[in-house]
Amino acid sequence: IPAGIGSLTKLATLQLGSNQLSGTIPVQICNLTSLNSLYLFNNQLTGSIPANINQLTNLLYLALYSNQLTGSLPPSLNQLSKLQRLHLWSNQFTGLWPYLGDLADLRELHLGTTPTYTPAAIPEWIGNLKYLLCLSIENTARTGPLPGSLANLTALTHFWVHDNQLTGSVPQYLTTFSAMEFMYLHNNQFSGPLPQNWSGTPALYYIQLSNNRLTGALPASWLNIPALRLVFVHSNDFTSMPNFSTLSYRSSMLIRVDNNRLDFTSLEPNFTGTNTHGFSYFVWANQKAIRSEEHTSEL
Repeated sequence: IPAGIGSLTKLATLQLGSNQLSGTIPVQICNLTSLNSLYLFNNQLTGSIPANINQLTNLLYLALYSNQLTGSLPPSLNQLSKLQRLHLWSNQFTGLWPYLGDLADLRELHLGTTPTYTPAAIPEWIGNLKYLLCLSIENTARTGPLPGSLANLTALTHFWVHDNQLTGSVPQYLTTFSAMEFMYLHNNQFSGPLPQNWSGTPALYYIQLSNNRLTGALPASWLNIPALRLVFVHSNDFTSMPNFSTLSYRSSMLIRVDNNRLDFTSLEPNFTGTNTHGFSYFVWANQKAIRSEEHTSEL
């Protein structure tokens, strides 16, 4: 990217995504103070984000994902007060995340698929971003429990925190997000039973909880979520499940409950009676507690 691009001071949109650009992001790009959209994604850019990025005071969308950018995220990002979408995923950033809790208009925060960050807890300041629709912090070396401040994110539709080292229980507040469609918590170390009342999540379409340490019953209230179609809860320690075969839309459901501790008291109702079978995809075996069953059913 030539340094001379900084002379185009009236430019409103710069779209250079999906090319073969290499080298660093020139600091002169921050002279484009009329810019509302900066698209540099899917290139081979290296180096760090310019520290004076805060000069782009009209920026609404910053897309730097799928590059080879390094260094720490600059604290000056927090001064982009108009920013609505921040897409930085799939780079090689390091260090701790700076405070970004003043980005009051942010709708999408994508920091994921960057395991090179310094391991740390999910920061409480994310709860300040109350208009957030999409939170993508998967595979970012996050540790500890989900913070209570995330309960403020009631507009969320997409919640991606998978492939981290998160611990603790699945918090009750996740069952109150009425707009939530996709909830990915898999490949962590969550433990204990799930909340049982999910009536506050009517839009939930896909719940992914596999490869954790969850126990107890799968919620019967999931049968009353009209949008729910994908239930992937395999590789946990659940001991009972509801009868999904009673659902009229079961032919469009994809379910994995294998590698848990479910016995036939829970499993059999899904296979016997007048409304059984007909799932688009149903994997239920092997089970940790049922040693004799050695097959997988796709019904």
